[in-house]
Amino acid sequence: MAVRADARGRGIGKALLAAAGRLLEARGVSDCCVGAIAGNAGAIRLYASAGFRPAWAEMVRWTPGSKPKSSGMAQAKTQ
Repeated sequence: MAVRADARGRGIGKALLAAAGRLLEARGVSDCCVGAIAGNAGAIRLYASAGFRPAWAEMVRWTPGSKPKSSGMAQAKTQ
C-alpha cells in the first residue's frame, strides 16, 4: 500500500488500511501483519494507530556499493 507524497495527510492511508481490514475480516482472516521500512515514520504511526504492534525485527547487512539509493530495500542483481 502506498499513498503519493502530495496526497498524504488526508486520511487516505487510514481509509485504505481500514478497507483492507474489512476485506480480510469478511474472508475469515483474523490475523495479519504489515511491514514498513524502518525510517518510514508515517507508515509506522499509521499501523500503530490501527492497533499493530512490533512483533519481530529484520536486520539487513548491505554489501558496500549495493545499497539502493531510494527505497532502502534489496534489489535483485542480474548478470
